[in-house]
Amino acid sequence: MTQFEQVPVQSLDTQTEQTRDRQTQRTVSVLDRVAGTNPQRVGVQRIMRVERVGTRANRPFTETIFYISSLTLDAAAFAQRIRQHWHIENRLP
Repeated sequence: MTQFEQVPVQSLDTQTEQTRDRQTQRTVSVLDRVAGTNPQRVGVQRIMRVERVGTRANRPFTETIFYISSLTLDAAAFAQRIRQHWHIENRLP
């Protein structure tokens, strides 16, 4: 998503987590709705990029995920909501 290279981020949050065999650094970057966003996406207020970098079972990994939202939260609040969502999904059978 090229918007993150074209305009400065509105908000940024970085968190690091260490568990048994996993170390992860998550960086959440938030943009206001930017030019070029599909006009059919009515209500979009924020675009987020979540970058995860770390090791799992001593193997390096990198992952980038993009989200859109109608909420006007900052990066720390979005990071918390995203983690809550994944916590719920990871507990499903």
